[in-house]
Amino acid sequence: AFYSDNNMYCNIRESGNWIFYTANAERLRIKSDGNIIPGTNNATSIGDGTTNFNSIWASTRFRGNDNVKLVLGNSQNLVIRHDGTDNIIGSPVGDDLHIKSGTGDNDNQLIACFKHSNGNVGIAQDNPATRLEVRDNSSNNYGTNIRLTQGYNTVFSEIASNFGGSMTLNAGEGTTTAVMHFQVNNDEKMRIDSSGRVLIGL
Repeated sequence: AFYSDNNMYCNIRESGNWIFYTANAERLRIKSDGNIIPGTNNATSIGDGTTNFNSIWASTRFRGNDNVKLVLGNSQNLVIRHDGTDNIIGSPVGDDLHIKSGTGDNDNQLIACFKHSNGNVGIAQDNPATRLEVRDNSSNNYGTNIRLTQGYNTVFSEIASNFGGSMTLNAGEGTTTAVMHFQVNNDEKMRIDSSGRVLIGL
């Protein structure tokens, strides 16, 4: 170790590892190839089950113009663990990215898929055919809903694809005064009021 130009240098000149211990157990290893391995000397990668992190300080900063990257090998998942339960948040499938939740490393509940080839996004759909595709994978699949809610009350509206391919537009669930508006170029051309009347151009 030496000090120079207002910097502190710790250097192992040979091709060895820099190993950190606490309580007579290895906690961190900087390998001669530059890879940083937390945990025991048997660890091969972050998230292989040999290492637990109690906390990561939110004040950590990465300075400079370079991006911060976490590179995963083929068929490897990015896993966030809390209280012994794995929540998989990144699972590369080819060039696509799957976001999952559940336990273990495989066969988890798919939340979203981001297609690399065309930019399509799927919600519970691993191969979205359009810019946004939403799928209900429940065993009793009688409808797939997209719900629009407000933060100040319990009223909501829905767009639903029903069993058999029918479509339902539901405005103002939870109130008796909702109106369904139809606009063109930000100008209302038709409405259906709460009593069922259809008004065109009024």
